[in-house]
Amino acid sequence: MGFSGQVAVRRSAILVVSSGAFLCACTPATVKVWPSSGSAMSSNDGAYVVQAGDSLYGIASRNGVRAVDLAQANGIAEPFVIHPGDRLRLPSATYSNAPAVRAPSVQAVRTEPLPEAGPVTKPVSKSTAPNNVAKTTASAGTTSTATTSKVAAASAVTTKPTSAAATSWRWPASGTVVNAPARSDATPYALDIAGAAGSPVRAAAAGKVLYSGEGSPGYEQLIVIEHAGGWVSSYAHNRKRLVGEGQSVAAGAQIAEMGHVGAGRDMVHFELRRGGQLVDPRTVLPPR
Repeated sequence: MGFSGQVAVRRSAILVVSSGAFLCACTPATVKVWPSSGSAMSSNDGAYVVQAGDSLYGIASRNGVRAVDLAQANGIAEPFVIHPGDRLRLPSATYSNAPAVRAPSVQAVRTEPLPEAGPVTKPVSKSTAPNNVAKTTASAGTTSTATTSKVAAASAVTTKPTSAAATSWRWPASGTVVNAPARSDATPYALDIAGAAGSPVRAAAAGKVLYSGEGSPGYEQLIVIEHAGGWVSSYAHNRKRLVGEGQSVAAGAQIAEMGHVGAGRDMVHFELRRGGQLVDPRTVLPPR
């Protein structure tokens, strides 16, 4: 599994147990599991036996499921604490290496048939004038009584993530963006930013660290940060992590040192999500 299924999480579902982890599941399935510490254990009924050092996030990412879905499926309430030896059923994988499809950032605008034209019995106030309808619909995402063409135009405007403007975004590293990934399962919309090993990796925006630890094989030393507006950023291939889970970070603060991938490549692997869906970081990062 690639790095693409690792960051579709919410803060409420990512807690790491000091000696164990928390996880959950729904439909029994036989799933490949990589160990996070020691040997992973799975039973014939598809359940996973929690090992010391496991985390909810790590187990979910290695099995291609969302951590929040695992917790809910197993009936584990907050703070989602589990312990070594717990048996957790794993649902069917929800991620694949197929290109991700970005979901609309706001709810689709619902339209209703217009009443037939008739004599106007009351003057129309300025707040409901037709030339203001599209603007109101695009900003509030509420039910519109505008014409079909205006609703379609407003809907097209709102497909771009709207909270990005309210967040101060910065590039996580200085260097050249490598657009030709070496891995066959490389994630769409991810950025590989080349640089020198040991150079700073910085938070793309202010937020709180959800995860700081080992990623899935091939994406070691992973940091995941939650930002305002439902945004989550991820940074992999670090040589050294400098922040811990639960720590608040400012935009541009150094969170890690860039690592060495191999074949003479030093870089950080950067992904950005909103609502669990991958977003091309270049649509929100400042131009350079």
